[in-house]
Amino acid sequence: SDSPWFNSGGLFNSEYGWGKCFLHEGGIRVPAIFIWPGKIAPNTETDHICSFQDIMPTFAEIVKRKCPPTDGISFLPTLLGEKDKQLTHAFLYWEFPDLDGEKAIRWGKWKGLLKNIKKGNTKMLLFDLDNDIKEEHDVAAKYPDVVKKMEIMMKKIRNLGCNCLYRFYGNNNIMEKRTVRFLFCALSFTPLVAFAQKEPRTKLTKPNIVFILADDLGWTDLGVMGSDYYETPNIDRLAAEGLL
Repeated sequence: SDSPWFNSGGLFNSEYGWGKCFLHEGGIRVPAIFIWPGKIAPNTETDHICSFQDIMPTFAEIVKRKCPPTDGISFLPTLLGEKDKQLTHAFLYWEFPDLDGEKAIRWGKWKGLLKNIKKGNTKMLLFDLDNDIKEEHDVAAKYPDVVKKMEIMMKKIRNLGCNCLYRFYGNNNIMEKRTVRFLFCALSFTPLVAFAQKEPRTKLTKPNIVFILADDLGWTDLGVMGSDYYETPNIDRLAAEGLL
């Protein structure tokens, strides 16, 4: 990975094994910018933790449409500065069946990480992100009760049956041969487009939503996020006009 050369990880380790295609913070944590004149206060920041599945329910609430079934939670209250009204996830969960296979779970300040699954590893690493943002100190032996709780949550969420083409299977965690890398992205946005087109275009009203998803964007690949290599004045200007 060339992430260390560009300092893409910023606060996080991002070299091979820690960045893209891996579930350490350097591989899953990305910046986001929201601009909505008259609704989102400029030059504001939030520490609200959300994930990709929260995008569709947020957009649905903005356009006042019923959201298709999803495990996402709208973060519109956060965008509007109504922090006291914001619902949060009990925990967040990730799977990455490619390479040697990884699973991760975030529960409050705790981050559980299961690596090398295809090699038979079943031992979870545990990190306290409040005090170890670079995930360099495994404290699983010190907090076995936390590990046990996270293992139970991990087992519960993966038994729900969603996104079944992109999962580990059976006790051996074997990935089905039909790996669909971007299935989740496609399925997530198809319903949003579908219910937005049920009415003729002439009846559609504002707000118009422009959603830009950048692939391989590291935590500090933007000037506003502290990049000392890339110059991104237009994006930085947008960040100054909205919520980061």
